[in-house]
Amino acid sequence: MIRTAGRLIPGLALFLCAASAQEVTVYSEFTRIDPFGKPVRADRGAQPPREILSPAMPRGAFSSFRLVVEGQPGAKYTVDIAQNPDDAVHVTAYREKYAKLGGEWVPDALEPVKLPYDGVFGDSGAPAQTAQSFWIDMLADRQAPVRRIKVEPQVYIDDGWLRYPMEVRVTEPVLGPTPVAHVPGASDIGLPLSASALSAWAALACKTPVRNTAEPTIRSLIARNVAQDFRFAGGIPPKPLLRLAGALDRAALCRASKPPRRDSEEYLKVRDTLIGARE
Repeated sequence: MIRTAGRLIPGLALFLCAASAQEVTVYSEFTRIDPFGKPVRADRGAQPPREILSPAMPRGAFSSFRLVVEGQPGAKYTVDIAQNPDDAVHVTAYREKYAKLGGEWVPDALEPVKLPYDGVFGDSGAPAQTAQSFWIDMLADRQAPVRRIKVEPQVYIDDGWLRYPMEVRVTEPVLGPTPVAHVPGASDIGLPLSASALSAWAALACKTPVRNTAEPTIRSLIARNVAQDFRFAGGIPPKPLLRLAGALDRAALCRASKPPRRDSEEYLKVRDTLIGARE
């Protein structure tokens, strides 16, 4: 609230409020954001969600994050991603589509889009939409040099640019050329995204027969990324994962009827352990 000589300046306060509503933020793949800029209930944890600033990226493997653009209802915007060096990584973008679930809007289906992408708040079906989230895949070649690169999501809105600079660390570990297994995520979009991760680990560790899904969803791409982690772990569930699943060993994980409801981003501790152990 702005005051001068004890008096509020309504126009200036309104302008600052509108300006503060324009924002670009990067979150982990495990926190879904609704069309009003808030984490969905299932993915809320005891701590605020991570903002991704300096992610590690193994070579030959997909690394994913969620890009969220916020603005006023009806505003037009353009999304792009700059790199330095140019074309240091391959980038694939998906616009997240929302479904109504239990009184809230939850993103799940994914629509491939080409960058730069032009959008407008309000075309998602959610009334008075003020935020749009995008799933971003990055892929470094297996022969890419180990180094730090700049990846900068950029949004043009209301005649100005918003930028979110990230320093991405291309790391030593390399995923081999064998395709990762196709496994499903959680069957219920109302579960935390950690449930998709645990479902994928259980399917791989317990060799559960699965069918490929035709259309990409947030849950299926979570499962794809977990299948990469499974390869990095050598096919054995690491102890942090078993503790997260409430299991003592792989047999207990296979016996579990469904994964527990836990903070979605707890799974990131498993990935940090896997990648850190191989650096």
